[in-house]
Amino acid sequence: MRAVQRLTSCQRAALANVRANAALNHDKALPEVRDRFARLGYGEAELQGVLGWIQDLAPMCIHIHIGTVGRFLETDEYYRSQFETGTSCGALDDKNQIRKDWETELFGGAYDEAKPFERCKYGALGVMNDYRGITSAYQYGDSYLVLKDVRLRATFAATDSGGIAGSRLAVLDKYAHVLKEYNDNELHRLIEVAMANTSLDDVPRIQPQLLRGLTSDTTNDWVTMGFPDLPQKKGRYYFEVELIRGCQSPQVGLLSSRFELAPRTKGQHLYGVGDDVHGWAVDGQHSILWHNGKKLAWSRSWANSGRELSQNVVVGIAVDVDAGKIWFASDGEWDEEADPSFGPSLVPKGSMLYPALSFKGRAQFNFGPDYKHSAPSFKGKAFLQWPGMSDGVVRADCPIIGNSNNVNIYKEIQLHGEVSLKRNVQRLVANRKHLEVSKSDRSWAVRVDGMDDADGSYTRSGARHGKAMYKQQGGRFEISYDKASGKWRLTSDASQEDKWIAEVPGDDSFEPPRYGWLVPRERQGRVPVKLFRSDHLIKSLAEKAADASEEEVFRVGESSSEKTWLSHMSAQAIVTMVAPGTTFKDEWTQLQKENKVQSTAEDAWSRCLQAAQDEVLARLSLQNVVIVETPTHPYPARAHSWTQDVHIPSASKLRVKFSNRCATTDDCASLQVLAGGLSKSAAGVGARAHLKAITGPDQVHGTLAGQAEGGKWNFVYRRTLSSVVASWWEWLDKSPGRSCTAVCAQEATILKIKYGGDTKVGDEIAGFTFNEASPMTPFSVAGFSKPGGPAQLKGVYAGWFVDVMALIKLLAFYEVVSQTIKQDLLKKFKSLEGEGFGDPPKNLTEIAANIEGFKKRLEALRGLSDINLTFYNGLDFQLLPVCAASYQGAKVSDEISSFQAEGGVLKISGFCDEGPAQAAGVRSGWHVSLFGTFNLQENKAVLGDLTPQQVLEDPERLRELSDIQLMLASWLETRCSPGNGVKLIFHASALRPMFLCVNRKEPANAEPEELFCGFGDEDWTGDDPELRWGVFAVVTSADEPELTESKIEELVDAYTAASGRIVGSNLAEVSIEPEDWDEARLKALCERHGWEFEWMTEDGERRRRIEGAERARRSSRRPAASCSRGDVFGMRMSLG
Repeated sequence: MRAVQRLTSCQRAALANVRANAALNHDKALPEVRDRFARLGYGEAELQGVLGWIQDLAPMCIHIHIGTVGRFLETDEYYRSQFETGTSCGALDDKNQIRKDWETELFGGAYDEAKPFERCKYGALGVMNDYRGITSAYQYGDSYLVLKDVRLRATFAATDSGGIAGSRLAVLDKYAHVLKEYNDNELHRLIEVAMANTSLDDVPRIQPQLLRGLTSDTTNDWVTMGFPDLPQKKGRYYFEVELIRGCQSPQVGLLSSRFELAPRTKGQHLYGVGDDVHGWAVDGQHSILWHNGKKLAWSRSWANSGRELSQNVVVGIAVDVDAGKIWFASDGEWDEEADPSFGPSLVPKGSMLYPALSFKGRAQFNFGPDYKHSAPSFKGKAFLQWPGMSDGVVRADCPIIGNSNNVNIYKEIQLHGEVSLKRNVQRLVANRKHLEVSKSDRSWAVRVDGMDDADGSYTRSGARHGKAMYKQQGGRFEISYDKASGKWRLTSDASQEDKWIAEVPGDDSFEPPRYGWLVPRERQGRVPVKLFRSDHLIKSLAEKAADASEEEVFRVGESSSEKTWLSHMSAQAIVTMVAPGTTFKDEWTQLQKENKVQSTAEDAWSRCLQAAQDEVLARLSLQNVVIVETPTHPYPARAHSWTQDVHIPSASKLRVKFSNRCATTDDCASLQVLAGGLSKSAAGVGARAHLKAITGPDQVHGTLAGQAEGGKWNFVYRRTLSSVVASWWEWLDKSPGRSCTAVCAQEATILKIKYGGDTKVGDEIAGFTFNEASPMTPFSVAGFSKPGGPAQLKGVYAGWFVDVMALIKLLAFYEVVSQTIKQDLLKKFKSLEGEGFGDPPKNLTEIAANIEGFKKRLEALRGLSDINLTFYNGLDFQLLPVCAASYQGAKVSDEISSFQAEGGVLKISGFCDEGPAQAAGVRSGWHVSLFGTFNLQENKAVLGDLTPQQVLEDPERLRELSDIQLMLASWLETRCSPGNGVKLIFHASALRPMFLCVNRKEPANAEPEELFCGFGDEDWTGDDPELRWGVFAVVTSADEPELTESKIEELVDAYTAASGRIVGSNLAEVSIEPEDWDEARLKALCERHGWEFEWMTEDGERRRRIEGAERARRSSRRPAASCSRGDVFGMRMSLG
């Protein structure tokens, strides 16, 4: 549903157009389809079953050539249309005009002005549920993706949609007119699949095994199925086998435990039950009894047409294992008791027998007790059910699997909206050719990822030291083996093997290993010591360490034994992120544990990065510019977005210039410049803001009341009775002057902390504090028992808040789990039970109803381990274009020099001195909210009989007032467009160096604005990192001289180089993969996106069905709970 909500206007219009036409055509075609079903021998149940199968369950697939698109799927987040990729296995011309014309007809012109990302994507509907996918769609790929959560925004056709009328399209619940286009054979086969029984009883625990045959696909191959794990050495037993119309050459009977199991073995697949000495079978289609490969006459015959049975047949099998006798029955008519089909002379004494069947088509075993016919009443003991078998029917085939060869052409689907590889793909089904690649088809090249300019394809270029050597295609980098070090190395110059940029041990490998590559220490992040000294917190640490005589501060240098004081190191010395035997993070964490530092290693390193960037700006005399850039160059190949506030107080307008390197391959990636409103950095006391709880729906408007330590603000508000927790309202209502409070943070930070193993919450946290005046942030950390706990190591400080909503949801979850399927968790949470605790609360109202009980629960929580807690430094806030300026003990005229009344609005036209309005962020051009000011209860006495109209007529009357609170509002926030078509251009056209002046129309001396650069949900990343280099913008005051292009490029070089040295390479992403697709690489792709993986075999579908039924059984044994129709289908069949 979220994807439906994200549909753009053109996508919604396309769906609406198809639905409107489909509704009319469906209703018109339905009577004709109903009559056709009747003519073919089917009724309303089959018709509704088919429509339900299409609507709810038929898998939706996209066929792909893994060798062609697989590497893009490894880096991208979305499946792309040919309008984005420029490639297609269907119609393709230079400007996609053919496809554009087709889509104009199909969707009523809805996509005529659409962006490439907004265009629909195409796939095929698996109406036959064939494990091979849709064979008629193999031109698009012989492997396929099974989709999920796309049905509501899909449209359907009975054929390829190229050139057809839009009136032939359907939606999932209006499909009859498309069904009308199916031919008779397609309908017969579709009905078979759609009407297959999907109840839990259809998938018993005991399943027949494939004994012989090349596949388990009984509809295409003659196979042998049976139950070799349940042989019987003695006793009398009865079971039935029902052969379904269309079955071919069935051999029904029993096998001995000596029968050789040879599944998927060529040659052996031709021999089934009765074709050797270990089997006994009946074949009524040809009136033959089979044993030892010999044909014996049988007196009965089954109706057939050509090579197929023309009607269903129930075969009864009765066996007396002790006596060595086997009898067969055809639809209840038995052989004579005295003349069994097979007697002791053909059934050796001591044989261990089990049921089996060889056939092509569909069939099922029936192990009772509800048989179609009765067991024979021969002399002796009664015939019993087969031991160990589940009651009822056990399919020998897999009835939900059909044969897509029965469909003349694929049934196309059109997908409107995004196709996210993480959210909309269930599994990858890979063709087995990738498992068994012949030498002539192999590619011996490798591919490097995670090394920036060294990324790309490398082909073999010879050998060195007895190992393969590789050269980058179109580049200067090489991969070779260094015999002296015993390592594979990636170098920029193979003649200088010591100049490597990545290496991995590999003495025993002829080819370079895939993973485990390490880059040199200096490429993993390094900081000059002088930058540490520039940070006063770290400098203070160094000075303290210098006074110590024995304690270690950092370990740096070429060996782990070299230890030095930070303060004693030369200014040219380097602190690296990684050193032999240790890392900067490890060393810093140790300092945290010793309570020598409070900040985290990440914070310290970030401060050094900021210092390095500031140093570059100072060196180039650009201290007053602001840099706006994507976090990395190139930006990561995944969905992401970021924002950055730009604040230059002295500027009346801003100038923005972009580097000529800026590039992305997606025209849907957006850059926006937002003007107006308040910048957080310009806010002050009296500013109005909007707060939202970390977890849950609670949100309020209030006023910043004062700045707190650590970039935080105290926030006050009063709420209406309907929006405040009742127990807190009682506290608030005790005094008319009371207000609720909260703490908001300039940069809100949320940290989730795991207390695992033997570490208890109370080992670190000394206690929690409750503030009844703060229902939005009621519980905080009172202090710590000792330094170095998991929360402190992540950057949590005393005074940080606990997300109680997340906590009570966790407790509620454990409560449910411990009472149902995980009784062992009861002991772990026994400490959360006590006098006065009450039931675990489910929301803030229940917490407020028993505050003392919840305090006790939190105290008991300190005794627990193996639990996650969420901490935050304050609530995030959004400033509102409204401020409250309080003139207590002062006149309004002390700050505001003049007002201007215009069109019923009273504006501030100038200031004469500093005051509360400017401190709150108010500037010239803001207006007085007369309604808000005159309705404040505290202003009633000061205003007296003064009216808003009188103030508009004579603003001086307001200026002369004192002890009043003015409500001031900004002009409405507007968006400034970059203009002149400036945007991130599709196909990597760079943003040209350009001038963008951000200047609000009013007031003239506007504050600077906010830049937003987004590569959010629509980033086509491509395969070349240079095509997703990202954004680098330089923001300056337009009052100052304009920077030249050469100066900007000089800045880009210095700024990105300095940042790159400190940030370093991301080791987790460095890999060297073969260009071929083997099982390991395919599974790695699936793991990246969270897909299921399987090779293209029927066994996968059978396994999913069995596992789905077992999950459903387990669920049915739990306490009753509501379950949607889709949930049930998902558990039973696991279809996307």
